[in-house]
Amino acid sequence: MKCSHGVLQWFLFLCILVWSCCETPLCQAQRLDPLEVEALKKIGSTLGKQWDFTVDPCSGTSGWVDHTTDEDSMRAANVTCGNCNATYCHITSIILKRQNLTGSLPDELANLTSLQSIILTRNYLGGTIPVAWKSLPLVHLSLQGNRISGSIPEELGNITTLNELVLDDNLLQGSIPSSIGKLRNLERLLLTANNLTGGLPKTLGNLKNLTQFRLDSNPISGKIPSFIVNWSKIQLLEMQGTSLEGPFPPNFSTLETLSELRVTDWKGGDGKFPPLENMKGLVRLCV
Repeated sequence: MKCSHGVLQWFLFLCILVWSCCETPLCQAQRLDPLEVEALKKIGSTLGKQWDFTVDPCSGTSGWVDHTTDEDSMRAANVTCGNCNATYCHITSIILKRQNLTGSLPDELANLTSLQSIILTRNYLGGTIPVAWKSLPLVHLSLQGNRISGSIPEELGNITTLNELVLDDNLLQGSIPSSIGKLRNLERLLLTANNLTGGLPKTLGNLKNLTQFRLDSNPISGKIPSFIVNWSKIQLLEMQGTSLEGPFPPNFSTLETLSELRVTDWKGGDGKFPPLENMKGLVRLCV
């Protein structure tokens, strides 16, 4: 009987402990900050995305997190929360791939102050890249395959947390801002198939963590810059279909990490490549 009484007391203690915990904010289910809910409503309206706001965006349930994402077709519709405190959580990622969105890029994304990822690839979004995004702690920004026009804002250079800037396959014009050279953490800079003009700014030589650089199908002009030898971690370099002129830097072969090189249609210089024997990892070459 003593043993049974002790077990009963222990069981009652655990019940009280669990009940007490669940009466505290830390034990309760986290929910999205109401200010971000309002911002998200405006964002959905501008993007043309129908979200169900009768369900909390941080619930992780269907409609906010697509549990049936088709990785083969790269479809995804996910809103991710994090950075929680005792009362609320905050949105850290918005991923909307191949959702047939036809709206424009919303300024209101800047109101999601914990946002680290904006990935809106392969939609039909128009408009320009909002300058208001400059205040966000973004790590990933991918707008590939839309109808975004205008120029690349100089203010993007303020987002020094950026690791990935993907703007391929849009209608962007003008020159590449020199401020992009301030993105010291940048590893992927993909600008293929726009209408970017002018030369490559010297400040891009500061991007020493760059592993991928794609510039294909842009009327970029000027000399192939000597600063590309500063990209000591570069693995993919594509500059096909531009108006860049040679020669290549004589110490180009010091880029031993390079595995893919595509530089057709370049002009001028002596038409010769520097020696490539040091590039032991080179597996694809298109010149």
